[in-house]
Order: sequence, then C-alpha cells, then structure tokens
Amino acid sequence: MHHRRADRSASWLGAIVLTAVAAAAGGGPASAAPHWLGTGYPHSLRAGSSLLAGQQLRSPHGTFRLVMQTAGNLAEYEVAQLIWSTGTAGSGARATMQANGNLVVYGSDGTPLWQSGTGGRPGKFELDLRRGGNLVIQAAGVPIWSRRSSLSAGSPDDSLLPGASITSPNGSYQLVMQADGDLVEAAQGSALWSTATSGDGNYARLQTDGDFVVSTSQGTAAWESGTGGHTGGFVLDLRNNGNLVIFSAGLGRLWTRGPSARVVLGAWPGATGPRQAAAQYGYPYASPPACTDGGACVPDKWYFYRGQCTSWLAYRLSQLNGFAFSNYYGGQGRWGNADNWGPQARRLGIAVNAVPAVGSIGWYSSGHVAYVEQVNSPTSIVISEMNYDGDNGFRVQSITPDSGYWPTGFIHIHDR
Repeated sequence: MHHRRADRSASWLGAIVLTAVAAAAGGGPASAAPHWLGTGYPHSLRAGSSLLAGQQLRSPHGTFRLVMQTAGNLAEYEVAQLIWSTGTAGSGARATMQANGNLVVYGSDGTPLWQSGTGGRPGKFELDLRRGGNLVIQAAGVPIWSRRSSLSAGSPDDSLLPGASITSPNGSYQLVMQADGDLVEAAQGSALWSTATSGDGNYARLQTDGDFVVSTSQGTAAWESGTGGHTGGFVLDLRNNGNLVIFSAGLGRLWTRGPSARVVLGAWPGATGPRQAAAQYGYPYASPPACTDGGACVPDKWYFYRGQCTSWLAYRLSQLNGFAFSNYYGGQGRWGNADNWGPQARRLGIAVNAVPAVGSIGWYSSGHVAYVEQVNSPTSIVISEMNYDGDNGFRVQSITPDSGYWPTGFIHIHDR
C-alpha cells in the first residue's frame, strides 16, 4: 500500500517555543523572549507571537501544517504536499502575528519579506490554522483575512454568498458564486465549469451532512453534489490542479469535480485504439499485438502486457497519480490479471469500495479495469479503458449504474 510518510525528523519533535515580539510603532520586530512552551503543536498564533525557523502550527486533526522553514519560506502542507507559501527566502526569517493585526514574515535584518496587509486596526488578533486547512486571521473571533481555498461545514467558512469566492492556493483557479445565481469555476477569466443555476440571491453552502448545495433565496436546492446523509466534519477544497474535493478525516474523499473534461469521449476499436491512446495521452505502445486474439503477448515496462487494460492502468496511474505502479506494487506478489486486482488490493490493505474518485481504479470482477478520469456525481463518472473489445480497442466514456457497465468496486491506491 502506498503511504505518504510523515516527516519524523528531529526538527518536528519535542518542544516548540513561541516568542513574544515587542512590536515597534510601525509593527517591526524588536528583541524576542520565549513566553510559551509546550510539547504539542498548537493550531493558533496569538498577537505578539512568532513562528521561528523550524516551528509550526498544526490543524486540529493534524492533516495540515503551517511551517516557518529554515530557508525563510512560510509554507502550508497537507500531509507532505505543499499547498501554499509566501514565496520568501532568507536565513533567520520569522513569521510574526503583530498586535496591529498584520501577519508579517521578517528577514533576519528586520526587513518585511511578506505581509497579509491587515495591519493598522485595533482588536485582539489571532492567526488560526483550521481543520480544513484554511489559514485565518481573526479579530475577537471574526475573520478579517484568510488563505481561503476551502469551505468547512458547520463553521463560518461553510458558505459562498453572492459575489463571494474561494481561490486555489496557487491562484490559478477560482470558484465564484456569481450575482446571477450561477456557481462557476474559472481560470484566467475563462469559465471551466458551472452548476448552470440562476436566480437572484442564490448561495452555495457545504452542509454538515457532507452535501454541497446551491440554494435559492427561498432555501430550495437548485443544485447539489449528492453527497449528503453522512456524519463527520466535512471540507470542500479547491486544489492547485483545479479539482474541487469534498472530504472528511473519517471518510476520505466523497466527491471530486475536475475543472475541465481533459479527455475526449469516443471509442477507437482494434489497432486504432493504442494509436489514439499514444497520440492523445502519451501511451508508449502505439502498435502492440492483440494478444487476447491468440497473438504473441509482449511485456510492457510495468510487467503487464502491451495493449491490455492492465497496461493502460499502470501507465495512467504512474503518469497522473504521483507514484510508480507495476505488477509487483506493494511487494506481496503480482497483481496479475484484472480479475485479481480487487482481492490483491484488499490483501495489501488498499481500500476497495463503492465510492468513485478521480484517479481511482474501476475494477470489474469479471476481469477488467478502467481508470476514473472524472467524477460528475456519485452515480456519474467518465472512465478510460483499453482492450474493451478484446482487440486492443481504446475507449473513453461516461457511465452510470443504469448503463449496465458500472464497476464492481473502486480501488483507491493514491487518488488524484
């Protein structure tokens, strides 16, 4: 089973010391003295305190970390993946939550390297790293700034009112609740996806049961993700790749919405299949023999056979999911023919369930596997597959449970 290994180096263990900074009239740093000592990781930083190099905040469930790196960059991670940073550099840098409400990264010489721009106001300020990864500056509990890329069910961050938006950490994607009532994801001013809703006063909200809903001003649902009926703490996150993801610590991903199709629907039978897969998606074997027709099977570089459904899955997983997959993945025997993939995944402790996710494997116990390219809803997905016709044919299609082609289950090794 593939795991993201937590950083267990000595710099993350033991006590953390937060320092009080006597801010000058302009908010700059003065001499520092320790004022708090603990053996855990706090999730908030009070006004007058700093994160020194090597120190961090951690969200209540531990999924997200805000780290003042020794190289001078203030960075947030989801497990081991960088999701946001100030883009600063300099030895001796520190991040200070000032008494005037400004969050500032200073260099060792006292030069401001980055700031939130929230200074010059009275109040009792605090920087808080929330459960869903949102980094918030609040005054007496009221948010005044956030690195907002998410909505958290049951919190003040659970809704998008008309004109409000969230933005991916890298700034490339934006989800906007437009004044005309349509919820739109856009990149560089161009709409990529929308709920196709309309009406003055529409708003979007992540409910406490896990459902993401666009409601009218009368409270009637105009669109929903269809992920309701659950219990737990839920977060809707807009990722750097444009994916909208609903997840919880206990249930994992419930729903993923990609920013664009990225794939072309169609079917290319026989020898035209691998050629299409090679031309459009980079599959490295454009002319494999059709070994299921009694031809000579030729191994691929993942130790499956070229032109087979298993070969396409090995390619797509290695290409898009951020890890190297092969017939020997997991180190406990071979994955072998497609009908064995579900049992092999379970032997390795890999999740196999009825919930589709982008980048998961659609597994058919009859002996076939497909790659989940898109999840439109829990009951509508787009898959890509090779050898659908027993003759190396390649196909990209949209399926539902009513289509008669719904997978037996979905294998989640390292979803996108």
